[in-house]
Amino acid sequence: MADPHPPKDRQPLPGKVALARSLLFAGGGVVGLLGLLTLISVIGDPDSAAEIAGVPASTVGAVATLYTVFGAVGIVLAARFRTGGKVYRLGGIAWSGLGILVGILTFPLGLLVTLAAVVALFLLSGSEAGDWFTRAGDR
Repeated sequence: MADPHPPKDRQPLPGKVALARSLLFAGGGVVGLLGLLTLISVIGDPDSAAEIAGVPASTVGAVATLYTVFGAVGIVLAARFRTGGKVYRLGGIAWSGLGILVGILTFPLGLLVTLAAVVALFLLSGSEAGDWFTRAGDR
């Protein structure tokens, strides 16, 4: 199958969009890894995971699953930035807004996610990012 966007038609990502993309990759990776490791610990020994958290193991497992999915969504959004389209910019802004909350809830490790989400939100809200995601020829 032929590539619908041959390399000669691709424009380089603007600096601010590239940085926001990197931050979404990093933030999504940290949240996803944290959720995945927690999920593995709950599956391996539900009683100790529940004892450490002070809540039922099913609650810990549900939160860990949500964190894993949230991290995966951040990674997928970042991977799709190159194609453009308003939906990816809005998705990145929404992910960053929720990432701030997720980062605060997982303090101190979440501080990295909070900082990445704040900077990504700022970068994606700018006019340079808006121009990139709504450039001519987008669907």
